[in-house]
Amino acid sequence: MTMKPDGLIRDAEWNRLVQYTGSQFDEVTLSRGFLYFKQGRVERLEMPEPELVEASVKGSAADPYKVKIPLDTLSLASCTCPVDVPCKHIAAALMKLAETQGRSVNSLANAKAKQMLASTLPSVKPAPPLIRRGLFAEERRAEGPSMSQERTSSAGPAAPADRTTNRDAMDSGIAGWHALFQQVTAPLDREVRNSTYADQALERILQAKRKLSRGAEQLYGLHAHLFVQRSLLQPVKIPGAAAAYSSHLGYFTHLAVGEMDKAVLLSLEDVPSGITGEEQEKLQPLLLQTLDWLRREMLAEPRERYYFSHYYYRYWKQWLMPFFPGTERLREELAKLDAGEAAGQASVKSGGAAAQLPPRVVQPYALGVSRAWLLALLGEDELAWERLRTASSPPSGLRQEDQSALLDIVQQSGSGARLTSWLMRLVPLLKNSRTSQLESYFGYWEAAAALDPSAGTLMWRILEELLPAAQRFYERKLFEHGRFREWMDYQLSAGAEPLDFKVKELQMIEKADPRLLLPFYHQAVERYVTHKNRDSYKKAVKLLKRLAKLYAKLKQSERWELFITAFAVRHSRLRALQEELRKGKLIS
Repeated sequence: MTMKPDGLIRDAEWNRLVQYTGSQFDEVTLSRGFLYFKQGRVERLEMPEPELVEASVKGSAADPYKVKIPLDTLSLASCTCPVDVPCKHIAAALMKLAETQGRSVNSLANAKAKQMLASTLPSVKPAPPLIRRGLFAEERRAEGPSMSQERTSSAGPAAPADRTTNRDAMDSGIAGWHALFQQVTAPLDREVRNSTYADQALERILQAKRKLSRGAEQLYGLHAHLFVQRSLLQPVKIPGAAAAYSSHLGYFTHLAVGEMDKAVLLSLEDVPSGITGEEQEKLQPLLLQTLDWLRREMLAEPRERYYFSHYYYRYWKQWLMPFFPGTERLREELAKLDAGEAAGQASVKSGGAAAQLPPRVVQPYALGVSRAWLLALLGEDELAWERLRTASSPPSGLRQEDQSALLDIVQQSGSGARLTSWLMRLVPLLKNSRTSQLESYFGYWEAAAALDPSAGTLMWRILEELLPAAQRFYERKLFEHGRFREWMDYQLSAGAEPLDFKVKELQMIEKADPRLLLPFYHQAVERYVTHKNRDSYKKAVKLLKRLAKLYAKLKQSERWELFITAFAVRHSRLRALQEELRKGKLIS
């Protein structure tokens, strides 16, 4: 692969690299490689020669794996990891290379789907089942007559595509797209909702696609994934089975939903860039129709799920805000949420009879939180808080995902006082929260303290108020801030085990004040002895040896001798303990 004089990969060679990635890597490897790239695990990437890439990628081993990629012979790429190549470390290195070259990383992450599009050319063999990842990036392939070629699946061959019908659907907006999706996936309706179903449904939807503008094509890919995700989340009704049995999501469906969720999020990241003028004007109606679709799904989503709420927020941030700067669209959206609430209430009162449709359910929680999110974007915190308080009153509280979505907005404003105010107001909604949610919550407290030092004092007060739920974070913050006496008091009150802590952690306390460890070890020794078994006696002796060293360090050897003598006499009837004491050379 040759390079330009300025060190950048030529367009033709870049396209070849994308094609290579799509043909050689499976979906799991690309997904994990993308995650490694996002986590910054590619610690070093160099090009010692114009056609050779060398990289160090941090994996599960202690030392980074070494990757070599000859750009002129990509099939000879190698990695020192034990996995057969191509591996996730090579994928991560290729994505890092794309970033350094100013190329689209998503083009590599989505390479499998691009390969599917390429398979529409007559000269290309049919691609393997479509991978559940993002679909479209900046390079496009010309469409050929084999777009409607029949494919065989477990549901039988796909019906040949009607070009006129598909063309009409392409021109009729988002509603037409989804009607087309429903039509082409109808043969799969009775299939088990698993990863195979998702692959086959996506493949049929892509076969039905006709020529679109660049931005519309990326939206089409997003909706393809959204449609399949909604299909996966719809319970399959089994004729003759009890409703409770036939309406739940099975294990393999959950796996497919998780994979599709990652695919949707990747598609949401793949935002069309450089669209201006007439093309942007034509794209705007599709963008707003997409918003209408996501709003409807988000408002109907049960509280125990979060998928479409997440997509709704992400779509606003990644797609709409760049296309519609300013506050006008945000205020229009608030008005539409109000209208949606009114329509939902009217539908429920009438039982849906007026339109001969089921009642349209609007979830109060989703409605309240989405309103709060939009109001926070507008800087109207008092109104936002009122909406949130009404929607999230205990005992249900606030979902962790919604908490993060709201606090991200406030943190990005750069105001420590504003972030602190929000954090204080959220406390009543966190009383019954999971530990992971509190971990995230106190992460924002750290951000607030970095913006406003006075927030640090308030953080300690809230930490104590949320105990014992905030125990893990409270302990860690005490330790990080060197408040070892308070940390030790907490461990003693909680009956913590010294042997559960890393030696390095306790060494830091020993270095600061060895006396703090004395009651910690003494308490644990007595507790181990009461268990009266050989294993506990060994643990007690291990701590007694540490105590001997501590007393020596404190120059209190005489006190130690008095203690160990009295200890041995007090437990003289425990012969197994006496044996362990002698083995440990604590008594003669």
